[in-house]
Amino acid sequence: QKSNFYATTCCILLALLIGNQRFLFRPEMFSYLFAVLFILILENRKKIYFLPLIQILWTNTHGFFVFGPIIIGCYFLGELIQKKQIVKPLLLYGILSVLACFINPYGYKLALYPLLLAKEVGESASPFMKSVIELAPTFLTGIGSFYKSAFTILIVISFLSFFAAKKFFISRFLVYLLFLYVSFIAVRNTAFFAFVAALITIINFEEIRKLQLPVDEKIQNLLKYAYLILLIIISLGVSAGIITNKYYRHEKSIQQFGIGKIDILYPTGAIEFIKNSDLRG
Repeated sequence: QKSNFYATTCCILLALLIGNQRFLFRPEMFSYLFAVLFILILENRKKIYFLPLIQILWTNTHGFFVFGPIIIGCYFLGELIQKKQIVKPLLLYGILSVLACFINPYGYKLALYPLLLAKEVGESASPFMKSVIELAPTFLTGIGSFYKSAFTILIVISFLSFFAAKKFFISRFLVYLLFLYVSFIAVRNTAFFAFVAALITIINFEEIRKLQLPVDEKIQNLLKYAYLILLIIISLGVSAGIITNKYYRHEKSIQQFGIGKIDILYPTGAIEFIKNSDLRG
């Protein structure tokens, strides 16, 4: 209710365009959800006691759980730099969230799993991992033009939102820079950045919602209607492209419109072959 309608709709559209490549039956979907919950809770602070509980769920669902304590750390460091004070609740629940990472069936071994993930990307990765497309640097891959354009536009809008807001929050900016860096390292992380950046941008624009443009009111109304028309055209165009699969072909994606799984992504036939052939390993 407090958000800027134009910034919100724009960010949501961009996030959907960027994230649709990762809308698959994969546990990383939980990381998108938990990262957003962490930021929302840390912005409000009223329900900060939920963070360790969410961290336990995050640890037991996806390997990106390490970003939970890191996000808290960004807010703690941001407050320390900007307000020159140690925020004890952030310190306390940050420590509890770190400890929550050890509450899993594998104990410390799973808590250290993110270190293994870090070795899968960049120069330290093995030759095999370097050949995996989703782990390649974002701007060095042959990703679709719509995807790359939406990603670039979101970067620009989200970056400028920090300077458009009445107050610059270092904590938010640190979180933003963290996920921006992660999105550059591997193309698979662009969806992660999209959800975080879209949320932060919407929060930043809440503070400039009532500002008036230095133009005539009629021109303002004309610009608003023009934006709505453009939004409808883009939404209908993208929807039509998705339904007819033209969008996926243009983006060089193997995804298709519909409900269910894609056999090439989930080779259940291979599993049946192993069972029927009684193969041992």
